[in-house]
Amino acid sequence: MIIAGLLGDRFKAGFPTVICFLIRLVIFILICTSNQPSFIVLLAFSYGFTFLITAPLTVVFIKDLFGTSKMGTLIGIVNMVHHFGGAIGAYAGSLIFDQTGSYQLMMIFMAVLSLGGLICSYFIHGSATFRRRMLN
Repeated sequence: MIIAGLLGDRFKAGFPTVICFLIRLVIFILICTSNQPSFIVLLAFSYGFTFLITAPLTVVFIKDLFGTSKMGTLIGIVNMVHHFGGAIGAYAGSLIFDQTGSYQLMMIFMAVLSLGGLICSYFIHGSATFRRRMLN
């Protein structure tokens, strides 16, 4: 998280977040192409590491986009949606595995979601920068 803070101070929140989503995209593609358990475990740890960078930067995005007056409420909403998404994702993964006998389809879906996160992060950062310039 200290690395995230340093990167956020140096490059603002957008750049490290976009890089993390790019790393996640590569991770899911590599998981789809690998069948070595030790490599998949290494990728899982790498995936978890990206959350140590993006989690604290979410607060910066919220502050930049909406200001600080409702920051607590908005962070609560974002965290709630994040956790519901995690629960639904785990359940969806289990359903896909039960139906197909493989997690391959879920990993492809996660790669697509990571690409979407990468694109959204890029444009959200641009919106925050634009909004900040308009307010000042």
